[in-house]
Amino acid sequence: MGNTNQATGCRFLGEDFPGITGRITNSGEVYDFDFRFMGEVIHKTRGRVAQRWWNIQSTFSI
Repeated sequence: MGNTNQATGCRFLGEDFPGITGRITNSGEVYDFDFRFMGEVIHKTRGRVAQRWWNIQSTFSI
């Protein structure tokens, strides 16, 4: 949200907003999803101090 947490001086910023809109689906269609995300901790004066990647993979039928 970008709001500063005054108690700890931390700030959370969400930049990934995955989603699918406007898709016409038909019964029996199969979809593969592969979402990849990266998170990092950035210190105000020392720069990036931690980084982590993770992903979600799944297949499903409508």
